[in-house]
Amino acid sequence: MDEFLYLETDEEITSVIEKLKGFEAKSIGLVVPRGGLILQSVVNLKLLKKQADELKKDIALVTQDAVGRNLASQVGLTVFENVDSAEPLPPTLDEKDRPNLNEELEVDMTKSEPDDVSPVDGIEEPVGEEKLPENIRVKRYDENGAEAANTKMQARQSGSTAAENESFTKRPVVPDKKVDRSELESARPIKGRETVMRPKTHKSLKRKFLIIFGTILFVLLLAAADMVVVKLDVKLTVPAEKIERSADVTVEKDRNAIDEINFVIPGKQLDKETTVKETINSSGSKDVGEKAKGTLTFQNESGVDEQISSGATVRNSSGAEFTLDQTITVPKATLNSGGDKILGKTTGNVTAVESGSGSNLSSSTSYSISGKSKITISGSTSGGTTKTIKIVTSSDINEAQSTLGESGKNKVKEEFQKESGFIILDDAITVGTENFKTSKNAGDEADTFEASATAKASVLTFKEADFKKVVLGEIEKNVPDGKSILINENDIITSELKDNQTNIGKLTVTGILTTHLGPNIDQKGLQRRLRMKTKKQINFIIKGINGVKESSYQMSPKYIIPISSVLTRNIIMHLEYVDK
Repeated sequence: MDEFLYLETDEEITSVIEKLKGFEAKSIGLVVPRGGLILQSVVNLKLLKKQADELKKDIALVTQDAVGRNLASQVGLTVFENVDSAEPLPPTLDEKDRPNLNEELEVDMTKSEPDDVSPVDGIEEPVGEEKLPENIRVKRYDENGAEAANTKMQARQSGSTAAENESFTKRPVVPDKKVDRSELESARPIKGRETVMRPKTHKSLKRKFLIIFGTILFVLLLAAADMVVVKLDVKLTVPAEKIERSADVTVEKDRNAIDEINFVIPGKQLDKETTVKETINSSGSKDVGEKAKGTLTFQNESGVDEQISSGATVRNSSGAEFTLDQTITVPKATLNSGGDKILGKTTGNVTAVESGSGSNLSSSTSYSISGKSKITISGSTSGGTTKTIKIVTSSDINEAQSTLGESGKNKVKEEFQKESGFIILDDAITVGTENFKTSKNAGDEADTFEASATAKASVLTFKEADFKKVVLGEIEKNVPDGKSILINENDIITSELKDNQTNIGKLTVTGILTTHLGPNIDQKGLQRRLRMKTKKQINFIIKGINGVKESSYQMSPKYIIPISSVLTRNIIMHLEYVDK
């Protein structure tokens, strides 16, 4: 096959034929997924085969669909298992049993089955609405063998329906007979009733009184409970400008009450003790490899013997250093019988100063000794190896103690924060460690080591409500006349430690408020005015607030008596800002 055409599962035969017309190749493989639409109909495959012959193209199907393979073989199409198959699959029918593609398709109109049932059992043939090529004709015959003139398509085009050709037997409609209810009542037997007049007793009057009193009491209790439970949410939209203000507040441990004049609030000393453990990584390293050794040749050019002491440093041009293992004497140079100079020579053992393979040198290496310019040295060294180990350093020990202190601070901070309603400043927490221990000492070989200690922490904390009250009071002192600080639920006051004097039980904390400045609205006074008010009264009050652009309210739950709560805490004010 020259080219392959990959089809979608729901691709129709008309789309496939149009795509085939665009191919110039003569041999085309159609790759159809399992369950492909064109594989479910013999008519589709016949049309495909006929169009391929007219286009003079050799068409083959490539599919894993067993039913599709069977139908394709019936119409004479070549079938391959996959695109890499060298040989086609054997046909399922003999050549003589294959249907003739040139014969007209005949449909028996006498059958009661739907028109879209295929000749193959269990395979649906969705021909109905499908548009067939012009050269394919489908004939239908009625029960007498004559060609049917009124097919489904013709009936659909003419707009006629089978229902219009049916005849109906009309029957007269008998109206329901109206029944006179007085007749029914008169037909019932009348039982005699005896009226007995009984005098009202004291017990019946008491029972009636209790019922009335209980009902009234229940209604009153329900109303009282309702006025306690009901919540009123008031929404006010006001023009305002964004501002940021700050105020310093002093926290004192021994203070019992708030001093709004001097901006002082009471503090509470908290102390916690906890045991902390940490695994610390060692940062030091040490080379414990072998030192290179060798026997070097020493030559003397001078006319006197040269003595070299044990421990003398021998150095090569690359900087590798060795020490002489023993004291040696290098003989002086002499002249032979021909007058040539013969250098004095001897050998000496050396050991590298540092361990490592870098001190392994070849025999052509030259060395020198400081202060011995007439001495030349050469020779090889070997046996040096490199091995580095991790060791604990003094800085690791100090770092471990610092880490334990920070861990202890975080641990006790979680305990401190269980104090609901209090502000805990990280910078105000002081931590000390006792009973500090480590599993390794400085200089010990170890990748890691364990450290433990007892952390003692203390902090001076304070109530959030006290802090907010004093900060707002200090900020509001500097508000211009006719204006007010408009705080909603989204505005928060952040706290920053300015001065830490925990040792004497004192802190200075700066409160920073980002909010809006707008018309003077007395929110607390408004809450008091809105208590125990009807919806009409509530609407009248909030619509009359000066400086408010928009106002609305909502009372919940909705099934209660429409009167606002007697409690001011159940009247919630929501402020929304509109920038000026």
